[in-house]
Amino acid sequence: MKSCEVCGQPLRSRGSKRFCSRACYWKSDFPTRPLADRFWEKVDKQPSGCWVWTGSITKGYGQICVRTGRPELAHRVAYQLLRGDIPIGLELDHLCRNRACVNPGHLEVVDNRTNCLRGIGPTAINARMTHCKRGHELNGSNVNVYRGMRFCRACAHLRYEAKKRAHS
Repeated sequence: MKSCEVCGQPLRSRGSKRFCSRACYWKSDFPTRPLADRFWEKVDKQPSGCWVWTGSITKGYGQICVRTGRPELAHRVAYQLLRGDIPIGLELDHLCRNRACVNPGHLEVVDNRTNCLRGIGPTAINARMTHCKRGHELNGSNVNVYRGMRFCRACAHLRYEAKKRAHS
């Protein structure tokens, strides 16, 4: 029966072929390959210009272990390898809208607000709305802002009138 290279414990059948646990794996002193070598073997350059990550993916974003076994997002690693550090307080926006893309040419450094408003989430959809669901224009004196959300004053007035008629 084989034993762990670090602590000598017997190896489990489903475990690593050299170590009994992740803790022993990270305690081992065998040389690891350079980050750039491990990174570029997992990139597939597409004709569309996207460099698609073929390694581990979480929530659509590629990830790779850099130093301590803690995964980092692959597009951030690509940006740091080819362009330099990402300024503190800023984040990367995928201009191509492909989360698995690691091409630094498709990434732009922006603040969180800009990144959110460029997206397709509820915040971005509401920010792009020009008219309410009844067709009233959402601008100037017809907009009421409450707790960061915009409401149509004309619709609020219609709801108020309907409620008033129902009670009388």
